[in-house]
Amino acid sequence: MGSKNVKAITFIPVSKTVDVADDKVYQDLVRSLGRQAVTNPGMIPYRQGGTVRLIDVGCNMGFYPSIYWTRVVMPNWEDISWEKVLKPRYFIKNGACLYCPVACHKVVRSSNGEYDLEYETVMALGGLTGVHDPQKLIDLAELADRLGFDTISLGNTIAFLTYLGEKGIIKGAPRWGDYEGIRQLIIDTAYRRGLGELAALGTKTIAERLGVQDLAIHVKGLEPAGYDPRTLKGMILNNAISERGADHLWSSAYAVDIAGQGGGRFATGEEKVRAVMDIEERNALYDSMLLCKFGRAMYTWR
Repeated sequence: MGSKNVKAITFIPVSKTVDVADDKVYQDLVRSLGRQAVTNPGMIPYRQGGTVRLIDVGCNMGFYPSIYWTRVVMPNWEDISWEKVLKPRYFIKNGACLYCPVACHKVVRSSNGEYDLEYETVMALGGLTGVHDPQKLIDLAELADRLGFDTISLGNTIAFLTYLGEKGIIKGAPRWGDYEGIRQLIIDTAYRRGLGELAALGTKTIAERLGVQDLAIHVKGLEPAGYDPRTLKGMILNNAISERGADHLWSSAYAVDIAGQGGGRFATGEEKVRAVMDIEERNALYDSMLLCKFGRAMYTWR
């Protein structure tokens, strides 16, 4: 959209209703799924900790990408632990998508008021860049969202520039954990000025321009999410088969790995392949039916 100078696309609905073949069957299904969502054991963690609970899970299991993919556990990660810090000190309330009974969104206190914090944003703007001050991390996340960035790609790109700066390949990049430098670079990227002009290109194009393709972490041009494929092996296949590259929602193989399915998270054999194939097919169905992927614990094949 940006390359076409398109800021937004607005859809004006003529009606809020959707025609279905059998309205009663559909409404019964919706009510049934709603009841299951409240009581299903697989949904309870989402209500209690949302996605940000994966900060603790990822660092304890060793799949939390950090310091631009050079580590699988973030240094000083306890400073932004959901259970020990964010939940007791910053959590305000739960939030939810329209009509959702689970309410997995975790609204936290920001310097501007309230902000809906998610795991991927924390990983990208915190883990990959080394920022571990909770308030500063929340404020960076809110700033990036308000400027219209995809936080996964943004955090990856800033961390890549930091990594290149550390190696002496470029000048003027922020250092690891440099809140002020990262904040300024986010703003400069939005307005394409200074080093932000380079950052706005994204990881793949930056690497091509500088001739450092072997140092860039991306798959098919897309920067990856917070599930390191070196310790969650199903993500190797997830990223390889995805049309969009490093898209963690293509098959959600991380869910297979974390749960220990398909032979365990380090397995790469046929059992893992079939498990990833199964969840990929399910995800295609969920997307087509507009079902939340987090409900996978309660959806069953017929």
